[in-house]
Amino acid sequence: MAHTMGPRGRTQIPINPSPGCIHSGGATLAQRQPLCPFPCSILPMSDGWQSDPRLLPDLETLAQRAQALVQAETAVVALAEAGGTHVYYAAAVGKHAAAIVGKRGAAATAGLCGLAFDSQTPVRVCQAKGDERLRQDYVTALGIETALAVPIVHAGQLIGALMVLNQLEGRPFDAMAEQQLQSYAQTIAPTIASTLDKLKTD
Repeated sequence: MAHTMGPRGRTQIPINPSPGCIHSGGATLAQRQPLCPFPCSILPMSDGWQSDPRLLPDLETLAQRAQALVQAETAVVALAEAGGTHVYYAAAVGKHAAAIVGKRGAAATAGLCGLAFDSQTPVRVCQAKGDERLRQDYVTALGIETALAVPIVHAGQLIGALMVLNQLEGRPFDAMAEQQLQSYAQTIAPTIASTLDKLKTD
């Protein structure tokens, strides 16, 4: 089996994407345990400013706009911590928001956002059931049918990711939704970067 190296030098192995789903990114997966769509525990890892409560209203607004853009059941704004090795779920709106917001964990086991961090490309799951990138117990417990995550990058620096779970009309997230969410991430990246820079210097 051919192996490749990820952006942070981790060995990666091919994975099996959902049947019938064309992925523009995330076609490889670092060797790791089965993934859940968000960290399963709260870890004491933070650069400090990502958790600043002044961020929450603005990030919730961005999550709401992402949710409306692709008609998602749940939308999340995740921030990169410790150079992208950890994920902090800073804001979330929708059905599963309460289960996600405020949690953090290692990117290597953080599911879709971790994969988006690692590849810095969108990761789309058309059919969650049976997809190796998601922990199937969480897929069943939360009723996840389709998911999408796109990285937020500004001036070559990883800032975070947008993640959406389930499409309100019951359809899988398609290439158009991926393109829309990716374009939105590119639009908001300078604003988030500027806000985080100001908090770092306060």
